[in-house]
Amino acid sequence: RYRAKIKDSALAGTNGIIEKIGNTVSVDFNGNHHVSDTVSPSYHQQWVDKSSGILQEDGRVKWTIRVNEGGKQNAMGVKVADTLGSDYLSYDTAAKLEIVQINTATGERTAIPSPAWTEILNGEKSWEYTIQEDGNYEYEFTYYTFVDGAGAGTTAQDNIATTTKDGHTVNDTGSYT
Repeated sequence: RYRAKIKDSALAGTNGIIEKIGNTVSVDFNGNHHVSDTVSPSYHQQWVDKSSGILQEDGRVKWTIRVNEGGKQNAMGVKVADTLGSDYLSYDTAAKLEIVQINTATGERTAIPSPAWTEILNGEKSWEYTIQEDGNYEYEFTYYTFVDGAGAGTTAQDNIATTTKDGHTVNDTGSYT
């Protein structure tokens, strides 16, 4: 029995199922017998999952980004970015960006200190944050946006989440109508 590890670099650019991971074992014995077997398992790695926006009673829209689902990889150094794809959306910078680190083995949820919006905003329509904690954890980022009255209920208001690790970028889009 042995264990094989998929290289982080092979997983960095995926957001879903990696299929047909080939692994072959060969055995030669008595100089003239050869036996081999190959398996092709699949592996699921979800780097980023962006929820659709949920309208709150106060008129704001709540968004959640999940990073490194299941805590399968070390997320340290992963850059998480969010971009508002609609002119009708704007960030509620009076509310904090909530960041929660989840130990999926124990279910323990630990709040990570929220950065000031001035530290993470790139203009008015995007922000980015780099995960600093070492270890295999899942992360949840929760924040709120305002919807301009002209855009409410007319068309889908897209909101794009991006993760970048080792030069590989993965996107997922949520929307609010």
